[in-house]
Amino acid sequence: QTIIPMTTVYWLDVIGGAALGLALAGGYTLARLRIQETSERIRSGKDQTRNVSQEDLCVLATSNNFKLRRSAIRLLLEKTVEEGHLEEIISACHSDDDELKLKGVTVLNLLVTKGKGIDHLRLALTDALHVLCCCLCDSSSRSWSSENLQVQMQKAALSALFDLTCDDETTQTALARHTGLLSSVVHLLQASLDREVVHWLVAIVHKLTLTMSVNLCPLLLAATDLLPSLVRAADFTQGDVASTRFCLHSIVTLLASDEASLGLLRNVTSTSNLLFVAACSLNSQDSELIYWALLLLHELVMKDIQRDSARQIRCLIKTLGKLLSSYDAQYQKLVLRTLGVLAVKHDDFKNKILDSEVLLNQLPMCLCSVDDDVSKWALILVHDLVMAGDDAVSQIYSIVDVVKPIVERLKWLKMSSVILAAETLGFVCSHEVWRHAAVKSGVIDALFYLMCLNDKDLQCWSVALLLQLVTVSDKAKKKVIKSCCVQQLIDFVHQSTDDKQIETLAAKTLVVVGLLDTAVRVALCSAGSWHGDKDKTSIIINGQDESQNRQGFNVVVLHCDTWRVEHRESFCPVEGGEDVHTMCHFLETIDNESLVFIAVMPDAAASFSGKALSLLSNSFHGMQPLSSGETFVAVATKGFQCQFQRSLEKPVSLELELSMGMVVNRRVQHHVLDSIIRHLISYDNNCATQELEILDIFGRSFVHRHYFSTCSGLLPFLVKCVRDMLCKETFQSNNEVVTRGIAACHLLCSLSYDGW
Repeated sequence: QTIIPMTTVYWLDVIGGAALGLALAGGYTLARLRIQETSERIRSGKDQTRNVSQEDLCVLATSNNFKLRRSAIRLLLEKTVEEGHLEEIISACHSDDDELKLKGVTVLNLLVTKGKGIDHLRLALTDALHVLCCCLCDSSSRSWSSENLQVQMQKAALSALFDLTCDDETTQTALARHTGLLSSVVHLLQASLDREVVHWLVAIVHKLTLTMSVNLCPLLLAATDLLPSLVRAADFTQGDVASTRFCLHSIVTLLASDEASLGLLRNVTSTSNLLFVAACSLNSQDSELIYWALLLLHELVMKDIQRDSARQIRCLIKTLGKLLSSYDAQYQKLVLRTLGVLAVKHDDFKNKILDSEVLLNQLPMCLCSVDDDVSKWALILVHDLVMAGDDAVSQIYSIVDVVKPIVERLKWLKMSSVILAAETLGFVCSHEVWRHAAVKSGVIDALFYLMCLNDKDLQCWSVALLLQLVTVSDKAKKKVIKSCCVQQLIDFVHQSTDDKQIETLAAKTLVVVGLLDTAVRVALCSAGSWHGDKDKTSIIINGQDESQNRQGFNVVVLHCDTWRVEHRESFCPVEGGEDVHTMCHFLETIDNESLVFIAVMPDAAASFSGKALSLLSNSFHGMQPLSSGETFVAVATKGFQCQFQRSLEKPVSLELELSMGMVVNRRVQHHVLDSIIRHLISYDNNCATQELEILDIFGRSFVHRHYFSTCSGLLPFLVKCVRDMLCKETFQSNNEVVTRGIAACHLLCSLSYDGW
């Protein structure tokens, strides 16, 4: 192998780079020459085509080859303009000879329709706009020698005018402002019996109404009877999808542009079939026609034009129900608003809606829609329907569940819609049969959300509805206990809100919920190695073992707001181990409203940390320190007396039923009653009437009456209130003391039911 010196490599690189540069330069020069040659050929080709005779071009224009025929026609058009024949054509259009005039207009039509893309031709034909307008006006103002010639001329002129104004707003403005043209268009719309002529007329009007730079609608409405003419054209062109769409779109645009047109349209629709045309168009296969027909129907109904006639249209509700299933938010919004307005204060129309399963089956989908307007108008419609009475609620609920979608969508609704949702839920829950189904659909969760809102009216409504449900349904009581509602109700009572009605309703609801006797079955077991083949612990809640069955302390925490297991932990807090600090931190962070279940694996008891055992005893009242090797099970709540079993020589077990109502009552006594009684006894409060009224409500429960009997100082306070009231001077002058004394008497009456 030969080693090439570095200098040789350097010069090879230099020579190679130079060669590459020369090659690229040569290729670039060759490409430029080819491009120049091609351009010269194209230029010479154009020059040669200009030399082709007009007779030859006429022959080529009838060729069977499409490309050849199109090129020949374009060349003929260019030659016509360049050689000055346009003036002769325009002069023919002014002729008194009908046939010659038709030929002139036909040639202009050909120049316009076939000259698309030729800029200088379009610029030249702009001058022909006035000529075409004059020819159209002439055709509508006098009788022609032949009706066939007249119709052909109208078609040619209208087609040319449409193409001229199709994309040019300046031309559109000039056309709308032409003297006499709009009156001729109106006359032809009313008088013409040719569908093609009417098609081009409504197409031109449609283009003019959509002009963006200048609002031509007021100018169009100034033309006499344009709107009635469009209504007549819509009826005349039924079956022609494009023409009907142009008519309906133009009518909607004119209605939206000027409120003065409403009175005119109200008079027109009373003697026309416009509503029928719009209703028939809803069954079309053309999506644009459906949209504009639906929008026109919506505008007429919203502006109170022929509402009664709209309610009488056959199969209207069925057709609108099918449109709701289209998953198009625009359709759904218009349909729901139309139905909502038609149903207001009209029971017969509401009954028609209730009889339509097709429509009712689409309401849950609309209620859950992510479009705010769709969900809002669906809610308004459901609200109006359920207001019709219990029969309406039964009819709706027998087909669809409207509560569940309302509950799911409630958190995303605006406040105005939330109020409607709350009223709707109230109407449904007031029905004796369907209130249980509403509870199953999650109405309690919705009421809890309403109670958490910062709106006094909604809070009062939700608490009142909650009281109504728990009064008649144990399922509702159970759902209230499991959905965090209890704590919110306690807060309403404990915080002494300004609204006494909310406080009173919340207290009554807590009393009723506390009557629930449904129990949670709990079985705890702790066994040493003498029990079976190995150590065992179990914490069975409602038939399911939640214990981790490990050495040391097996702890399960059940939260009373949801009655669900929150934590499953096991600790072996031996001296010097990490579990000592972990267990101490865990016990300190347990919520006061939680139920704690403990089962000890006894073989490790001898080595447990004293700190951990001491903290365990201090956290739960009545729990004594463990001895070495003990089996131990306990049910406890922080701050309350615990239940436990322990033994040194045999397995221990503990079985009990935790009444959900009793747990609620204990929370009420701890957070509400104890606080109120201490406040009454500790302070000479002259404004204690509200507190006494709340105690009177809770005093109607046996459990709370028993609790009152254990409260020292309550009876002397009540006696003092009565004595103060009976004082002659106070009775005559101090109304607050009298009111407080009466409240104390009521409480004493409630407590005397058990002979206290």
